[in-house]
Formats: sequence, C-alpha cells, structure tokens
Amino acid sequence: MNRVVSLGICLAGVSLAGCFAIGNSQVPIGTVSVAAPRPSAERALVIILPGFGNDATDMKDSGVAEAIHQSWPEADVLLASATFGYYRDGKLVPRLHEEIVQPARRNGYARLGAQSATSL
Repeated sequence: MNRVVSLGICLAGVSLAGCFAIGNSQVPIGTVSVAAPRPSAERALVIILPGFGNDATDMKDSGVAEAIHQSWPEADVLLASATFGYYRDGKLVPRLHEEIVQPARRNGYARLGAQSATSL
C-alpha cells in the first residue's frame, strides 16, 4: 500500500474518532432520566447503557426511552452516559453500582434492569 493511501486511512480514522463519545471516567457518569408515562406503585427503573461511540443524549435523541415505554409504560428509564472511557479504564461496574444502582435502591426502586442500547 502506498504512503498516500496509508496516510489517508489514518487521517480518516482520526477524524471519525472525533465523532465518538469516548468519555472521561474521572467524572461522574452522566444520565438523562425519562419518567414513566404511566407510573405505578411498584417503582421500576430500566438503566440503558450506550453503544460504542454514543452517550445518553444520543440515546434520548434516537428515541430509546420511547421504545421502552411502548412495552413497559410503568417503568422510568435512565439513559446512562457510561461511555467507552469507563470500559477502557475498568471502572464501569463499580461506578455503575455506586452512582446509579445504589441511589436508585435508596430512592425506592423495587425493580431494576440494565440493558445495552446496542441490543435493543
């Protein structure tokens, strides 16, 4: 492969990397909460983790919470910006537990579920 083609491929990769939400695992996990359209007495929370290169805002804009509410209108949805940086640094599981799961339990959620937006 000649140098011009190699350089072009490298520059394209670097340019595309700027489009992805890598994230900083040193800061708290950002969230976007979407309330249940039909709340129930037994509070339920669905925690959605982003696909690679996305964050909570991307998931909100793409209608992830609305899709969940079509099947489970009684559940609140929490879109978590647990971006690639948390995975890369090995901090996702403890930070998710400390910053999202434990506070949800303290706030009265009886049912919790987690799902990746890439599998929806």
